[in-house]
Amino acid sequence: MIASPNGEATVNTTGGSGLAKGGSGDVLAGLLVSLLAQGTAPYAASILAVYLHGAAGDALTEQYSPLGVRPDDLPREIARQAARLHACVCQ
Repeated sequence: MIASPNGEATVNTTGGSGLAKGGSGDVLAGLLVSLLAQGTAPYAASILAVYLHGAAGDALTEQYSPLGVRPDDLPREIARQAARLHACVCQ
């Protein structure tokens, strides 16, 4: 769940136990900060970061199993998920 100070809330449906490893949260934090640095509004950046992080975790879990997901695999998979999302939104 992502909530804003003004009461907006969004439920994220991506992600799972494959992300329950040391370092996964660091990747999420880095993604969020990078979106903020690019000028994305905080609430939108939070929604996008959580979604992409979870979608990457889901894809890696499907490929390797929950035990096989490694935090260092996340950045590349996040880039793939961002490209997939961009293609869906822009078409």
